[in-house]
Amino acid sequence: MNHLNLSDEIVRLWSLPAGTSPKLYSLNLNLAPRDVLNQLLGSFSEEEIATTVATIVDRAATLEESAGLSDQKLIFLAGCALVLAEDAVALPKATLQRAVRSLPISIWFRQLSRLVKKYLSEADLQETLLVGISDTSAAPTIENSLEGIRVYRSFPMRGRPESPSAAMDQKLISHVEMLSRHQNPTIAKLALQARSALTQNP
Repeated sequence: MNHLNLSDEIVRLWSLPAGTSPKLYSLNLNLAPRDVLNQLLGSFSEEEIATTVATIVDRAATLEESAGLSDQKLIFLAGCALVLAEDAVALPKATLQRAVRSLPISIWFRQLSRLVKKYLSEADLQETLLVGISDTSAAPTIENSLEGIRVYRSFPMRGRPESPSAAMDQKLISHVEMLSRHQNPTIAKLALQARSALTQNP
């Protein structure tokens, strides 16, 4: 039986030594994702690694949807998981869609944008954000999805001539217009910005 904790092993392998960074956990940029994966494969199976990567992202999303993510170790692990998913470990589509809806773009844009370009079509992205702005149970998810509409609409997607669905855009605009009258001023402001992004000429 393997007694090593995979999450702790990711931290051990990929974080800078204590005292070399002002942060408690900082990514060692000298190690490529494939190098970390190869070292992990010495103790864990591919299935265990893929499951743990997805679980870390889901845990981070769950906290962001509720109280907000403040655990520095989990923030570091989520960053590691997203970087591994860029080029070394496949991330389930549903997990990525949840991350896009829930993880703050202000923190995770670089990693998420790469994963969006790699794994999601325009239709997938539209569906993801529509689900996010329709989630009345979680204000952070609504806010992040509204921000996502603004940011990803201006972000060059997969490098192919796929255009957003006009029908799905109409659904997004309809929800966004309702949210522009939301009692939460932050949501209302983000909704106005999202509507502008949806209605401007490409």
